[in-house]
Amino acid sequence: MTREEFLDLVAAGEGPGVEFKNPRGAADHNFWEVAKAVLGMANRRDGGLVLVGVADNRSIEGLSETQVASWENVDAVRQKLGPFADPFAYVDIQVVDAAADGAPGRRCAAIAVQPFDQVPLLCGRAFSSHGREVLRQGACYVRSRQMPATTEIADHAAFRVISILFSEHQFFRAFSAASASNAYHFSRQPSAPRTSLKRP
Repeated sequence: MTREEFLDLVAAGEGPGVEFKNPRGAADHNFWEVAKAVLGMANRRDGGLVLVGVADNRSIEGLSETQVASWENVDAVRQKLGPFADPFAYVDIQVVDAAADGAPGRRCAAIAVQPFDQVPLLCGRAFSSHGREVLRQGACYVRSRQMPATTEIADHAAFRVISILFSEHQFFRAFSAASASNAYHFSRQPSAPRTSLKRP
């Protein structure tokens, strides 16, 4: 992702496939908010992006050096996400410098979340913050259709959307497997005699 692409995303604001999170490190207590956003993005058809270091009002606040270092360790972030997601959430992380002149304090983390592979992701563990349960084990989190936020499935409309996505994934997996099998069998057929275009 280029700086220009990042700035365009921020200027467009939050949406179904983009969520902003104010500055934090991967080791901070409020990491659960990022994990929740990742779960919601993974349950979309095309996945989504979580931009860390950007406020809800589109202000690019940037990350400290310590915070940047925590997001650059991608394997550690994936391991930390592991207990929150069932099955595993696939993410890539890029640190983007949003300052035109390379000024410090303007770097942000862009987390690219891949859509679920076989089945929708469920929350793998419960989590409480300030005495309140903020993540419920076994819950299915999705992106809200009414506002740019991640919420637990609470109505039939949201459930229908995730069910359709699941059906699509199953269809394409079956189609891909069948296509691969047919290609294999076709390649095993004996080659036909070549037809000459020359006059006898």
